[in-house]
Amino acid sequence: EAYAHGVRNAFEVLNGIDYGRDPVSALRAHLAKVPAGQRVAWLIEQIASRKVVRASEDYLVQALIDQSSQAVPAILEAVERLKSVSEVRFASINMLLEALSAIEYSAGRPSVKRLASDSNPLVAETAQDGLKYCLVLRASDW
Repeated sequence: EAYAHGVRNAFEVLNGIDYGRDPVSALRAHLAKVPAGQRVAWLIEQIASRKVVRASEDYLVQALIDQSSQAVPAILEAVERLKSVSEVRFASINMLLEALSAIEYSAGRPSVKRLASDSNPLVAETAQDGLKYCLVLRASDW
């Protein structure tokens, strides 16, 4: 909060902390330093790079959900980009579609419904599965 209000050295007190055992705090500290207009892109980049999902990755998804509807165009663009790579990663696609589903839930999840008939089988099946099941509670202690 102090950093957001112009105290640029607010994180100096945290310089000696080893975040290796606390990825959630590391994410919070990092996001606080990322300008609001760049958070969606940074979060999507982190999610897109995942090959395997650990429990702590739920916090990335929740942070993306917290960006609300402003994240939808970037999520859709990332899904398009990811499905064009030779090695489509289920983990990344699934995390992005979970965030999209949560963001658009109250509006009936129109983007997820559209992706359920995508030409890419992985994207289509992941979207279809997401529509079948209720939303999973993400990082509740965020």
